[in-house]
Amino acid sequence: MPISSQAYVPKVGIGATTPKITNLVIATPATEESHALNGNLRSLVIRARDRVQLQIAFTATESATKYITLNAGAVLSLDSLEFDSKTIYIQSDTATTVEILELHN
Repeated sequence: MPISSQAYVPKVGIGATTPKITNLVIATPATEESHALNGNLRSLVIRARDRVQLQIAFTATESATKYITLNAGAVLSLDSLEFDSKTIYIQSDTATTVEILELHN
């Protein structure tokens, strides 16, 4: 199935602020990296800059055992969230940069 070259645009609720974009570098393969999400998170978009598979967890040390798999070229989009604050943990079997887009109220 071909990958769309169009940018994904998440649903933005009334009152959402300017997006926060983070480039999380995974320099060492199979090593968990963490990213703290700020309060009032409403939408979250995650994708690898390179075509690699990601493992995403919401508990430290679980990105190798209890995780969401994001296949190469895929985008994870979570809308209508109500996170006050949370940390996500991401790893890949290949060094890469992960793009994280956050929308807050």
